Amino acid sequence: MFRQLRSAIIGLVLLAMAPALLAQGACPAIVQQALEAADELCVGTGRNQACYGHTAIEAVPQVDSVVNFDAAGDIENLAAIQSLKLHPMDTVSQTWGVALLRLQANLPGTLPGQNVTFLMFGDVEITHVTAEVDGDDDTTPMQAFLLRTGIGDSQCDEAPDSGLMVQTPEDVGEVTFNINGVDIAMGSTVVFRAQADGDMTVATIEGLAIAEVDDEVQPVLAGSRLRVPLDPTLRPARKLANPPEPYELRRLQGIPTRLLQREVEIARPLTQQQVNRMTQRMLSGESICGGVGLPSCDRIPRSLLARAMKASRARFEDQLGCVFRRGASETSPAGESRPFCDEQPPETLPCVFVPGADDQPLPANETRPFCPQLPDDTTLRDLRPADPPNPTAAPARQSSAPAQNAANPAPPAEQRTSPPDANAPPGRRIGQTDDEPPGQAEGNARPDEPPGRAKGKDKPKNDK
Repeated sequence: MFRQLRSAIIGLVLLAMAPALLAQGACPAIVQQALEAADELCVGTGRNQACYGHTAIEAVPQVDSVVNFDAAGDIENLAAIQSLKLHPMDTVSQTWGVALLRLQANLPGTLPGQNVTFLMFGDVEITHVTAEVDGDDDTTPMQAFLLRTGIGDSQCDEAPDSGLMVQTPEDVGEVTFNINGVDIAMGSTVVFRAQADGDMTVATIEGLAIAEVDDEVQPVLAGSRLRVPLDPTLRPARKLANPPEPYELRRLQGIPTRLLQREVEIARPLTQQQVNRMTQRMLSGESICGGVGLPSCDRIPRSLLARAMKASRARFEDQLGCVFRRGASETSPAGESRPFCDEQPPETLPCVFVPGADDQPLPANETRPFCPQLPDDTTLRDLRPADPPNPTAAPARQSSAPAQNAANPAPPAEQRTSPPDANAPPGRRIGQTDDEPPGQAEGNARPDEPPGRAKGKDKPKNDK
C-alpha cells in the first residue's frame, strides 16, 4: 500500500513537471532558430529601417501611414512606424520576438554605410516620441523613444532576459539619442532594460556611455551599469540618484551579440573598488579609463571621454561650492573664485557628508543637506591629481563665501599656493581607508567568446 502511494505521488510530480521540462528543452532550439532567421533575413536592412527577425512582433503605424510588417523578413521604413512590440518566449507556439533596426540617430547624412544598430529581443516595446535631443529638434526616426522590457524572463541559459542592445559604429565619434527622457551619449555597445515604476538599467559591455537627466551626468564605463528610477509613465522619477555599480554577468548571459554589425567581447564586471577608483580619477582630473585595473580607452571617442569627466566633476563642484584641483594637462577656469575642495574643513562646506563607520555621529543641531556621495574610503583630500601642479594654473583663490564656523576659518589665500601638510587632519571620512590595489572580484571570470566572427571583424556593411 505504501509503495503504491509513493509511486502515485512520484507520478503526479513528474506529470506536473512535464510542461516545464518540455519548455526548457524547447527553449534553446527556439533561440537558435530565431537568431539564425534574423541573421539571414535582415542582412538587407538599410538606414532608418526595421527588420522583422522572428515572430511575434506587432507594429503600429504612424498616422496616415501603412506598414507591411507581419512576417519574418519584412523590412519597413521606421518613419512609418509609431511603435514596435515584441512578444516574450512562448515554447508552445515556438515564438520569441527578435527585431533588428538600423538608425541614423545624429550621424551625418554623408555616412550612409554607418548606422547605429538596435537589436530587440524578447518582451520589448519601443514607442517613438517627438522630443528635443541635445538641443536639436530635427531628430531622425526613433532618436527619441519610450522603452519597456520584461524582467527576469529568461527560460534557459541560451535565452537572455528581454532587452534592447545598441551598438554604435567605430570611428564616428559619439552618438546621441533619448530613452525614457534620459539623454544618452555613447560610443560603445550597451544593453538597456526598463520597467515602469521600476528602474531603467544602462549596462555598458564595451566602451563608454553617458546618461544625463536635468544637467546631472553619470558616466557608465564598460563593466558597470547605472540604474535610473522611473515613474509609472516610464519617465525619470527623480534625478540620477544612483551612482554606477558593477553589473551582474548573469544578466547578460546569452545576449545575441552575433547579430551586431561587429562582434564584441563582453567586458568583465568591474569590482566596486574599480568603480570607486574611476570616480576618484574623474574628480581629480585623470582619465577614468586606461589606468591600472581599469578598462582600456581604445574604443572610446575622446570627445565622449572628455565630456563625461568635465560634466560629472562640474556637478560635484556645484553641489560642494568648491573646485577640485586640475592636473598638469588641464587649464584652470578663468575667473574662478571658489576655494579648493581639498583645503576646506568640513564645517565650511554647504553640505555634510554621511558619517563613515569610524566617524563621530552628526550633531543634533546639524541642518545642512548631505553632500554628493564620494567613492567609499575617499576624502576630499584624497582627490588631488596625481600629476604635479600646473605651472600655468590660475593663482590661488579666496572663497567668496564666509566660513560657517568661526572657530574653523578657511586658511588665508596665501597659504593655498602650496599643498597642505601631509600630516594635516583630513576632512570627514567615508569609511575606513583601504590601500589594497583594485583587483578582480572572485568568480568574475571572462566569459567564453561567442562563436562566429573573430573579435574586431565587422560584418559586410550595407550601403543603403
